Parts: sequence; C-alpha cells; structure tokens
Amino acid sequence: MNPLAGMSVLITGANGFLGSAIGKELQRLKVRTVSAIWPSVSDVFDDGDAIAIDLRLPNACERLDDYGCFDAIVHCAALLPGVSSDIDVLISNQVMTYNLLEWGNRKQINHLIFASTCRVYGLQSQPCVETSPLLPPDVYAVSKISCEFLVKTMLADHAIPSCILRISAPYGPSSKAETVIRRFLLNSARGLPITLHGNGTRSQDFVYETDVAAAFCLALQSRAKGIYNLAGGASVSMRELAETALEIFGRDVERNMVFSGVDAQEEYRGNFPVDAAFHSFGYRPQTSIRDGLKYMAEAWGLL
Repeated sequence: MNPLAGMSVLITGANGFLGSAIGKELQRLKVRTVSAIWPSVSDVFDDGDAIAIDLRLPNACERLDDYGCFDAIVHCAALLPGVSSDIDVLISNQVMTYNLLEWGNRKQINHLIFASTCRVYGLQSQPCVETSPLLPPDVYAVSKISCEFLVKTMLADHAIPSCILRISAPYGPSSKAETVIRRFLLNSARGLPITLHGNGTRSQDFVYETDVAAAFCLALQSRAKGIYNLAGGASVSMRELAETALEIFGRDVERNMVFSGVDAQEEYRGNFPVDAAFHSFGYRPQTSIRDGLKYMAEAWGLL
C-alpha cells in the first residue's frame, strides 16, 4: 500500500536540483504535484502541472488558488550564494518564505516541509546534532536560520505541523553546480590529476539526491514535525573522495593526486548524525559515496 498515493503537494523551487529530485520521487509514488518555478525557466521546464511564479512579489501566491487544495507544501525555493548578492540572498529568501507561509496559513494547509541546510552549524570540528549551536559562516546560512524561525513562528499560531530538514552537501547527476565532486569526477575521467589543498583531511558528509528525495517522502508520509539533519551517514575526507573518484576510473591513486598549498579549513569535519530522522520517520541513507560517484559518472556518460 502506498500511503502517499492521491495526495496533492505543492513544491516550490521545483526546477532546482533538490526540488526536481523530490518531485520525481513524489510522482513515482502517484502523488499529484504542482511545481512552483522561477518565471525565467518556465519555457524549458517540462512539467504539465507547473506554474511560473515569483514568490517575492506581494500576493503572488494567490495564483496558486487555481490549483485547488494542497495536502502539503515542500518549500525548496531559495536564492543560492554566488548567484546573487548577499543582500538579495538574505532578503529574498526571507520574503519568499514569509509570503508562502502567509498564504499557507490562510489556506490552512495540513503540513509543510522546509529545505534548510547543515551550513547553519558553521565549520565545527565535532559532530553536530539538531541541538548543536548555530554558527552560520555566511549570509546564506543566516537566511536559512531566519526562514526556520519564520516557519516555526508563523505556522505555530495556526497549529499547522512543520518539518525542517537540514541537508548536508547534497550531490547527484541532476546538480549543475561547480562542486568538488564534479571537479574530481571530471578530472578522473579525463586522466588529469586531482589537486588537494593541505593534507586532504578536511571532510564533509555528502548525501545523494535520491536519499534526499526519499527522506522528504518519508517525512510527508508521517507528517513529521521538528528539525532533523539529513546527511549521508559518513564524514568523507577530501583525500578519500579523490581516491574513490580515481579508483572508479581505474586510475593510479598515488600518481594522480597532487598536494598543494594549505587548506584554511583543514580542521573542519562535516559530521551530521541522522539518528533523530531515523527515529521520527525512518530515514536511513542508502547510497554510499562510492556508489553515488559511480551513478553520477554513468549518468554523465563518463563511464
């Protein structure tokens, strides 16, 4: 039995990396999805139930009324760092969230899941659980913390359950961002060396896109409430990541790794236990870093 079948879910930022992955998984589970996308991509987004909407505009959400009632909202829309100025990121992410929540309150939605980030913990060297101090390293992380408080504050007065998922370093073939994983895979495929700064001990907790999508579906199914880490279950050093990428392509590891300069974040250990998510709605990451890198290489035609 599929408990999600027949539900109606609004996904904001559905044209983005994670929004699109979540949408595909919900559709596979026979959920009716309505995709709220940026107007600038409306001509290339292939989804029959999509609406081009700028959530930053006053009363923009009223256009969603034409799509009937929603059982839940998955809020992924956000301006990302590096694409816009810090002030745009800070203001836009808060305004989009505020406008959506105000509309959701008027419509008395049943559930909302907000896509946040583990960047809110900053560059701590010890494992960070959901109650760890928040030490945002940049304006984007500050904007996400602000939105988390908006979600909790604005929905509480209307007794609407909300779930905040703090996602750690998501990756997968759908990602278009210039990441360390993309760089390592492309270099390995082309037979080029991988350069590591410092001694390569800085680590990150990467989570594969299908695991992220599965977690959102599990949270929707259980109408989860509260804040949860969403990570891959293991902190992987940059050296381990490089070795894995090289081994996938049969490259000699020692000959194809170059160490250069210093890494200002050498002591950073991205480690975000997911015990709370497991106990609340049964989330366990299924994709190892080796399998995830191989899936990406295959999807990109590199293998």
